[in-house]
Amino acid sequence: MLAEMSVRLLALLALAAAGCVERFVDFRVEKLVALKATRVDGSGFNLLVKSEVANPNRLDAEVSEVDFRAYLGPSLIGSGHVAGPFSAPAGGRFLLEAPLRVAYGDLPADFPARVAGGELALRTEARFRARTSLGRYTMQVTSEGRTRIAEALQVAVQGSFQGEALRVEGIALGALALRQVQLRVRFRLRNLFAFPVKIEGGDFKLAINDAPFGESSLPSALELPARGSATTTLEIAATHGVVGSVVLGMLGKEPRFRVRGTVRIAPIGGVSRIPVDVQADSSIFGR
Repeated sequence: MLAEMSVRLLALLALAAAGCVERFVDFRVEKLVALKATRVDGSGFNLLVKSEVANPNRLDAEVSEVDFRAYLGPSLIGSGHVAGPFSAPAGGRFLLEAPLRVAYGDLPADFPARVAGGELALRTEARFRARTSLGRYTMQVTSEGRTRIAEALQVAVQGSFQGEALRVEGIALGALALRQVQLRVRFRLRNLFAFPVKIEGGDFKLAINDAPFGESSLPSALELPARGSATTTLEIAATHGVVGSVVLGMLGKEPRFRVRGTVRIAPIGGVSRIPVDVQADSSIFGR
């Protein structure tokens, strides 16, 4: 009888302790400190999310890993993972740096409106796996915060015009005379975003085999539909004095073309100028 009562007492104490333990294993995200864009390529970019996390409990904790998802409004823009272990001292705070991979196409259609003021409201849902002296626990933590995004936004928007998003599809002779050479350069521009982008203008310089050839501007504005593309053609006449050297250079070896300049877009969060640098080999000549 006494043994049975002891077992019941131990069970009750264990349940009570379990109820108390819950108070020692909750974290809070105090604030979103910063967003920083890191690696950028033709499909997306990495966003480093820095948050200040508090351990308000009376026990030190060791975090083994964190899985999280980031949202803009109702739209999931990416997920990430942080491997531990790292310490979370009792009653203290620690800075959590979480890498987030964001694809251009996953940014929501209302993204330009959400960043119009140069700030971004980001909601994160994180799952912390941690250990204290009382055991191992899993915590679900949701946080919301606003932060300046000017630098990250500039990298993201400019990065979307890298790689296959902007390419030269063909270069053909427009005119050839003793004192005049004119080339027609055909561009294709792709919009990787889920919202339309307006190309308001652009200025470009063409070089052939590293020798300056001439300059030109977009003939008109372009409307790029969401996840769509458009083409335009530049008429580029050789700058006075370079006709002979350019023609001789093209005859002497296979031409290499390079177009550099600036594309001007309708502003997205204050970003309106996109530097471009596109190269093409002789395979596109004559198209």
